[in-house]
Amino acid sequence: MNEKYSKKTAAAVCKRILKEAKKGPRPILHGSWKDKAGNQCFCDGFRAYRLAEPLPDMPELDTDKLQPMNLDLVFKPLQAGAVVEIDAPDMDAVKAFISEHDPRKPANIHKYTAFDLGEDKPDMNPFYIQEVLRLFPGGKWYMDPDPLGRLQKPVFVVHEKGSACLCPVHNAQKIKRVKEAREQAESKPAQEPAAPAERPETVSEPAPISGEFKYFIYARLPGDKSFSLADPAGGKYKLGKFYAPRFREHQLEKLKEFVDLAAATIPGSAFQIRRIDGKRIVYNAVPTYSPELFIEQYAA
Repeated sequence: MNEKYSKKTAAAVCKRILKEAKKGPRPILHGSWKDKAGNQCFCDGFRAYRLAEPLPDMPELDTDKLQPMNLDLVFKPLQAGAVVEIDAPDMDAVKAFISEHDPRKPANIHKYTAFDLGEDKPDMNPFYIQEVLRLFPGGKWYMDPDPLGRLQKPVFVVHEKGSACLCPVHNAQKIKRVKEAREQAESKPAQEPAAPAERPETVSEPAPISGEFKYFIYARLPGDKSFSLADPAGGKYKLGKFYAPRFREHQLEKLKEFVDLAAATIPGSAFQIRRIDGKRIVYNAVPTYSPELFIEQYAA
């Protein structure tokens, strides 16, 4: 593989990310912008690029009308050194994988076979991997050090010409294995019981939230024929009404953003917000990240 950075290749890659971004409903992702450090930034809600040397003739956001994302927050774990280095995927292996599983890139970027970076590493969109390997050849790759966090948080790529952030693909089986192993380890009795923590003199109770419950979340995951009650935050679905979380009117807008995120992180899934009666559909999720949730999910 040619490991020399090419502005021509970078321009082709960045034009494609803008093309994908424009398919979504977020105008602030429909063009490039400059951050405080002068980096040229691109994001489509699933990946983000920062170029130290801006490319010419790129569509730009009208920052007088639109407030661009603060990618410093997205890249915060990388800047803080809260990551560990991993081997970069092999371009030939990625190309062979695509040729075998998805020889023609689908029109819907959410329909593809995920590329497994390894047993203890996240699954990724192979087309995104291929694009970043072309954009930043020879770049160093990093992931979250926590066994569970690395399956759900972005992979970062660092190159002398810029950096990239790629969101992982949700792999329920891997996440389940890590959670079960962690629960099993935590359930073992400690050799020496820890001293009880001192109770604070005063405990502040959260203020009660007013308003009656009005909404449920319903999910249809890959392979399902129908929707069922779900708790995406807890990783549970096919719940009875007694166990499913309920939501109030003032939570609706945030709830919409949350189910959009859930739909984006589980390719092939569908989520709905319904009234408590379970019949009236209030909102069908659009699989995309809002900038706020992108930051909240991956920059915490």
